[in-house]
Amino acid sequence: MHHLGPLGAGQIGKTANNLVHWAQICAITEALELARRAGVAVPALRRALMDGPVDSRTLRELQHMRLTWHAKDLANAAVLAEQVELALPVAETARAVMRGISVEDVHRLLSGGPLHPLPSL
Repeated sequence: MHHLGPLGAGQIGKTANNLVHWAQICAITEALELARRAGVAVPALRRALMDGPVDSRTLRELQHMRLTWHAKDLANAAVLAEQVELALPVAETARAVMRGISVEDVHRLLSGGPLHPLPSL
């Protein structure tokens, strides 16, 4: 448990964490699909990524993710960003991409199949 500051700081920290989490899911699925289309086996690549600097809990547990709450979490980030007058292009991209990724897509991709269809902006 971490103390981040005065009342409300914990919610801000949670929002920051959620933004990183959803952006990671987008980047991971996009990278795995890119490699798959270029002929690299997704399970082998995933194991290699876990042994490098991009290793994360999200990468390791992707098959267990339910992919719920992204709309709420990223909307919260947008509200906070508006309050502090900050553009969040990564969050906007994640909002668009997450609308097109399902649990079934992720399971298919992790098994070496295609991410169908690849979400687009």
